[in-house]
Amino acid sequence: ERAEAAVLPGDPRDDAVQLVLTWQSATGRTYQIQATADLAAGFTNVVAAAIPAGASASAVTVDVSSIAGPAYYRIVVESP
Repeated sequence: ERAEAAVLPGDPRDDAVQLVLTWQSATGRTYQIQATADLAAGFTNVVAAAIPAGASASAVTVDVSSIAGPAYYRIVVESP
């Protein structure tokens, strides 16, 4: 499956920055977004869960303004 990400600056009056994750989804499935700062440690942080599939694509906006340093995200299927 194909996934895309875009970083969107927040309101110039604050420090908010958002990451938009978009992926092709399948009807009847639910998804989870996981994150980690260290790939060797695995994906231990659940950012969003129980995301229902869109008609053909799904998208989630994640606030990343509090993250210091690089972070890695993955999208996993919760239910078939």
